[in-house]
Amino acid sequence: MEQKNKTMQNFAELVSMQKDIENDLVVQAEFIQRVQSLIQNEHDHLSVIDRFPCPVAVFARGGVIHKANRTLIEKTDLSRDEMPTGKISFLDRITNENFALAEAVEGVFYGKTALLSRLSYPLELFCKSWSYQVPDDYHSALLFPLPDSEGRIPFGIVMLMK
Repeated sequence: MEQKNKTMQNFAELVSMQKDIENDLVVQAEFIQRVQSLIQNEHDHLSVIDRFPCPVAVFARGGVIHKANRTLIEKTDLSRDEMPTGKISFLDRITNENFALAEAVEGVFYGKTALLSRLSYPLELFCKSWSYQVPDDYHSALLFPLPDSEGRIPFGIVMLMK
């Protein structure tokens, strides 16, 4: 009888945990929807992403950086002048430790979102120089599509989080 009670208690805890996970997914979806809406209403990616305290980049296919917020610029060796050239891709520096990021970037253009954790120095991916030293402050990344008004997905967003 005691074993059955313990099993029921464990099951009740699992159900509670499942609800927490579902709530987290709802919050994540709402956050993404609000960011997408704000950017579409503002018509200027940079004015929105610059307000975030974490590193954020708007990217095109192949991980080509289209815009980067001030936090990402300050923590790396990037400059805003280099963004329009379309020559900087954060996928050029993918390592085995961060390979999941490459798959997530591809998925963004199919309408998928991804929350990755336990990344190894993801900030390094945004540096031009292999020797540029960055802090190991960020270990997670949220990637999601940035559709245009016609529903096409020309860009994605990556946000690095602690």
